[in-house]
Amino acid sequence: MDRNACIEKVFYDYKITCARLMRLGKLNNIEMLFRDSECIENDSYVMQLISKMKGTDDDDVLYIQHVNFAYLLLNRVERKIIMNDFIFPIEKFWYMKEYSRSTYYRIREKAIKKFLDLMGMI
Repeated sequence: MDRNACIEKVFYDYKITCARLMRLGKLNNIEMLFRDSECIENDSYVMQLISKMKGTDDDDVLYIQHVNFAYLLLNRVERKIIMNDFIFPIEKFWYMKEYSRSTYYRIREKAIKKFLDLMGMI
């Protein structure tokens, strides 16, 4: 499976898992990328978020926490690219306003590789 397909599967599973936990009423105490991606800007907030991750035996909760943790370890630009390309895909060429094509693809590949490495998938 190529890297794009891997990361698409991670976030598809993430969304499905969040929906399942929402239905079960277990999502209230779990930080989600959907809520927190815009306000993650400094290390102190990241550390607060990570400290809220309490141990659990629930595989769904552990999966959400694992994805959150890997996502939080990306830098701001990498998070923005992952968010706009895989979590909440927006218009196809959204990056043209901010990056040249080569810069975007270079950062995107680095972000994908780093995220999948943090997820233990490569």
